[in-house]
Amino acid sequence: TTARIQNGSPAVNANVYAGGFLTDAGGNSFTSWCVDIFQHTHFGQTVNDYALTDGATALGAGRADALGRLATQSLASVSNAASSGAFQLAIWEIVNETSGNPYSLTSGNFRTSSVSNGSLALAQGWLSNLGSANQYAVSVWRSGSRQDLAMFDRVTVPEAGSLTMLGLGLADLLRLQGRDDEGENVLRQALQVDLASASVHHALGLLLVRRKRAGEALAELGRATELDPGSPDF
Repeated sequence: TTARIQNGSPAVNANVYAGGFLTDAGGNSFTSWCVDIFQHTHFGQTVNDYALTDGATALGAGRADALGRLATQSLASVSNAASSGAFQLAIWEIVNETSGNPYSLTSGNFRTSSVSNGSLALAQGWLSNLGSANQYAVSVWRSGSRQDLAMFDRVTVPEAGSLTMLGLGLADLLRLQGRDDEGENVLRQALQVDLASASVHHALGLLLVRRKRAGEALAELGRATELDPGSPDF
């Protein structure tokens, strides 16, 4: 994908290629993505000053989280030049947009134009519908001489650790005793241990239905489905 990118501050105005890089580090091959529009890169060359760091340290916690959510939502859809270009454009928007601005590839601090392959519309669609689920850790290869590159690793979170299972069991016991107020506290404490537990969100949603708090219940049930869309139980 080719595109023209413009960044307000720091200033950049350039014609670029957008897409993932096939990268090799220590004999391990993976796809990486540019998170640094201020330096150049050269294909087919070995760079010796890269250092690996976590995404929150390199980019800030908010941007690293947004990139993880983007990957959770869209990385599996990257299958050709158009979608690869779209994923790269979305990354640049998240990394370079001014905090507090909406994600828009045609306005704000970071903007794109003259984009080939239909990648602009695809990227904007992903950004406009960015979900809250985050199942990816972001790491960044940082260099003083070449573009910094991000890579995404899927994080496998156990559905329920021992504390989460204990919380679910205790909440169900409290339900049988008519003590849903205490059960709600137990489930919310379980979410502090494992915020990505679809089962706990589902149990909390059902409890809130019983307590006639429909709006909160729908949010929790929706979160459970979002975290585990293939589950027949939700």
